[in-house]
Amino acid sequence: VGAIGGGKGGNGGTGGNGGVAEATNAGDISTQGAFSKGMLVRAAGGVAGDGAGGYGILSGQGGNGGQPTIGGSATGSNSGHITTTGNYASGMVVQSVGGGGGDGGNSFGVWGGGGAGTNGNDGATATGTNTGDIKTSGVGAIGMLVESIGGGGGAVGVVSVGGTAGGGGKGGTVNANVGGTISTGVNQRADGAHGVLAQSIGGGGGNGGFALSAGANIAVAVGGGGGTGGNGGAVNVNQAGNGAVVSTNGNSAIGILAQSVGGGGGNGGGSFAAGTIASVAIGGSGAAGGDGDVVTYDIANAKVTTNGTDSTGILAQSVGGGGGNGGFALSGAGVVAVGVGGKGGAGGAGKKVDVTSGASVETVHDGSAGIIAQSLGGGGGNGGFVVNGRLGAAVGVGGS
Repeated sequence: VGAIGGGKGGNGGTGGNGGVAEATNAGDISTQGAFSKGMLVRAAGGVAGDGAGGYGILSGQGGNGGQPTIGGSATGSNSGHITTTGNYASGMVVQSVGGGGGDGGNSFGVWGGGGAGTNGNDGATATGTNTGDIKTSGVGAIGMLVESIGGGGGAVGVVSVGGTAGGGGKGGTVNANVGGTISTGVNQRADGAHGVLAQSIGGGGGNGGFALSAGANIAVAVGGGGGTGGNGGAVNVNQAGNGAVVSTNGNSAIGILAQSVGGGGGNGGGSFAAGTIASVAIGGSGAAGGDGDVVTYDIANAKVTTNGTDSTGILAQSVGGGGGNGGFALSGAGVVAVGVGGKGGAGGAGKKVDVTSGASVETVHDGSAGIIAQSLGGGGGNGGFVVNGRLGAAVGVGGS
């Protein structure tokens, strides 16, 4: 939206709702070709619309991003036979995905403020059960994938006062009930083809808006803050039926991987200000990363075998998301120039990981541990740097 005096962009629209998704297979399914999944059960929230830009000679105000919707619950069950041939052609996929937040609109004017990015919405519960037979043959063709993913937060564009970015949505609870027979890399070595992957992932926070200001006398630019990363949800891997046989054949092909991962915090927006007399540039703060949640693995009767390097038998982990970096500050003026770098965000926390395993785990190549259970905190973000240029006084403060 443009205007001679001032202009304000409209807000983005709301995403549509994702309903409940359920499916059951007791027959025979066979697919051929890349990305040709055998069974896909997905409930996804609608992505929000972006805010429009606002432009005016005197002032401009970008519109806010629209509201996304939550992903519905997803439930899938297989007691039959699923066979896929092709790269990334996973056998059974059950997922709930939250809608992503809308981006805030740009603005331009002597005084201009960016619209706010909106928070991503949450993923809901995802539950997958296998008591049948799943076989895949192809790079990245996972046997059984159950996941819930929070939507990413909306970002912000170029303004003189940066809008705050949206936070990431939470990952929902994930339940993987593992039984029957699951084999990957059946007819050829298939790197990255995990046997079972159960994960809940928080959405990443959006990046704060970049601030740009130039004035005949005084210029001020303030970068927008990043959005907070969403938390991962609880992940539960349990036994279905009488037990499970899981085998992989390829490098970086884990037998059973269960993880809860917090989303990364958004970076603070950088700032640039240039004025003939004075200028002030302040970088936006980076946001905190989301936390991982509790991960529980409890299968009393599972024979797990891997055949490849870096192919752990059972890996259970809770991982905090990394904090966002503080925004930089560039300031230039004829007399006084001030620059303040943005603060880095804190890393998210890892939570409890509990593994109870029976029967056997066998790995045969380098870098392939039998069982790994780990809780890892995310790294903190870096403070923003400062660069000042002036003929008179200058003050520069780097971000913490």
